[in-house]
Amino acid sequence: ANAASALAEIGRVTFLVGDVTVRRLDGSEAQLARGDSIYQGDVVLTSVGSFVKAEMLDGTRFQLGQNGEEAFDDFEFDEAQGTGEFTASVRIGGFYYKSGKIGELDATQSTVHTTIRTPTSIIGVRGSELEGLVDSSGTTTIVHRSGILDITDVNGNGAVTLLEPGNTSTIVFNAAPVFLENPPPQIQQALSDALPPPYADAESSEEDASDDMDEGDSEENDSADDQAV
Repeated sequence: ANAASALAEIGRVTFLVGDVTVRRLDGSEAQLARGDSIYQGDVVLTSVGSFVKAEMLDGTRFQLGQNGEEAFDDFEFDEAQGTGEFTASVRIGGFYYKSGKIGELDATQSTVHTTIRTPTSIIGVRGSELEGLVDSSGTTTIVHRSGILDITDVNGNGAVTLLEPGNTSTIVFNAAPVFLENPPPQIQQALSDALPPPYADAESSEEDASDDMDEGDSEENDSADDQAV
């Protein structure tokens, strides 16, 4: 607890399934649980069948699918000063990002506020929502959902810009990013397999509510039977 208190908290875990480990800047390791804090510099690792959903202090959402590894490199946000910056690195795995208040600082979406690095690419985010996948070879696939995405290779070359929902870019080692109008079926399937279920937390809440309703209905039926007797 003393070590954690010396670290800079930048967010928290909002939902988690399975075995998820965090490696912190101070060298400590721990199992993550729902509600745990995320600290600057944390490296999060998921195992088979596990995933984690996190929310930054400004409401930005970042999710990592199974067999993934991602680092929360840097996060700064000052709403009063109108400044903010978020940097993350994904070494492997499926991931989802959606800007929070940090994406609203520049209404013109002319400046990059979030940078996501992978082994083969640099993704500059301007008020956006995206899905991504880094496979075991380092090949990166990015699918645009909203906002503006600027994508280059790891050296900042071969820039492509994704502007429309569905616009896709694939980046391999030693090659410029490839632009696709829409993701082909095999990419859609790969993303679906790698990403956390989009409504897993909502479904869980609905199941809990459904269970409560079922229990209530059962009690009402029992009560009606008793009255009938």
